[in-house]
Amino acid sequence: MKDLRDIIGKKDYFVLTSNGECHFEMSGFDPEKMDEIEGNWLTMQCRAACHDTLYPVLEKAEDMHKAEKDGLVPGDLTPKCPKCGSPMDIHMMGAADRYVSDDGDQRLGAFLEKYHGKRLVILELGIGWRNQLIKGPLMRLTAAEPKASYITINLGEVYITENIKNKSYGIDGKIADVLREIKKAM
Repeated sequence: MKDLRDIIGKKDYFVLTSNGECHFEMSGFDPEKMDEIEGNWLTMQCRAACHDTLYPVLEKAEDMHKAEKDGLVPGDLTPKCPKCGSPMDIHMMGAADRYVSDDGDQRLGAFLEKYHGKRLVILELGIGWRNQLIKGPLMRLTAAEPKASYITINLGEVYITENIKNKSYGIDGKIADVLREIKKAM
């Protein structure tokens, strides 16, 4: 992640990720320039869906960890919705009955609008051909944007559709190794 951050430098960027572990944010990427499309483990939402506000998890989790005895946490530390008192769920698609969408898709839309028709590098890291949640839209974006270049790095599985091969680069390798080499070459 640090090598990727260094490669990007002061260039504008936007991160679209299906990983919910907050690695990008913890590595210094601006959360306002990200869309964690399936949520993340560091926010929670009301289980009863009385409203769409997301709340931080970390402080509550630390409090529960400190109070844990023999694998049990006091019930009064269980996170409750500040509006209706219902339990809170982790903000991850599939972890809640109703997933609360944040404004990441709007931020992505604004970024793409800003760079429409301009040079755009689409860097895809570690996404196999089966993951069409991210890969499909990125390849369609590459096809639609005349000045877009598509770079995919994935160990053992580099997939690029025929319609964008002339403006794409596929690198078969470990992401960390490839990024380290790119950083060295800069």
